[in-house]
Amino acid sequence: MTIFLSERVEQYRFADHELSAAYERVGAATRSRLKQNIAWNAAVNGIPGGDVVTARTIRRQGGRLVTERTAMDWTLVLAGNGYLSPGPVLAGCVYPLWVGVPEVVVLREAGKAPVPDGILAGLELAGLESFGECSAEEVLDTIRFAQETGGHGSILVLGTLSSVVEAGLGEVDIPVHRLGTRGRVDTIHVLCDDVSVWDWDFLAGAYPGATFVVGGVECGSAVECLPAGVDAVQCSRDKLFLRECDLFLHPDPATSEPVSARLCLGPGQEGAWIWPQLHPAMFEYVTIRLFS
Repeated sequence: MTIFLSERVEQYRFADHELSAAYERVGAATRSRLKQNIAWNAAVNGIPGGDVVTARTIRRQGGRLVTERTAMDWTLVLAGNGYLSPGPVLAGCVYPLWVGVPEVVVLREAGKAPVPDGILAGLELAGLESFGECSAEEVLDTIRFAQETGGHGSILVLGTLSSVVEAGLGEVDIPVHRLGTRGRVDTIHVLCDDVSVWDWDFLAGAYPGATFVVGGVECGSAVECLPAGVDAVQCSRDKLFLRECDLFLHPDPATSEPVSARLCLGPGQEGAWIWPQLHPAMFEYVTIRLFS
């Protein structure tokens, strides 16, 4: 079928020169981290190869049940205006792409906060050029249009949307999935040792407004060396593992220690955000056939 959702949001889309300019401004180091983010998310599902249908057959007395899963026709990603962290935004947007959804459209609700260059550059790197920003009413119109396009689709919500948009989501018969309701990465725990080196400059830009809680060997020296404007506090190693956080940075991410976050990364992986909450089934259409 012909999909028109990307054409519908063309009027809100960032121009190619705006994406290219942001790509240049973020610098080579940040681009490398963003590429790493895309690569890790591709590894979660593998790169799709066309219209793949996965079928499963269950035999029971008196019949045969066949379930078929195929990628949805489209996914509309809605990002709240307060969502500023490039890694989580990019990881959320590319996930349906790697599941095999042919059309992924991204809209950010306009507000006080401008779109960070890291988000623009990341979407440019991922080839997600159907990305725009518009008012709450225009987001609502797009949601209603998505309902009318036909086919099978889903909506992925990043962060907090306005009450106007939330009300509209409740009026349409489209599956809605949510990530990061607070709208950003708030707390990051960092375990330091006398060997590992963390990319503090990238972390400061990738998670604006986050509080870094640092513990372990030489943690005091690490806090003193942080980039200007980074909010950091020290705590004991034990408390680092007891208090919950959004992201845990560990010198050995394969550790058997029970860390206090659902996502644990190691040195050199600072840009490899992956959403534990996402599952391929969120972006697949299921057909059930029962044979006697």
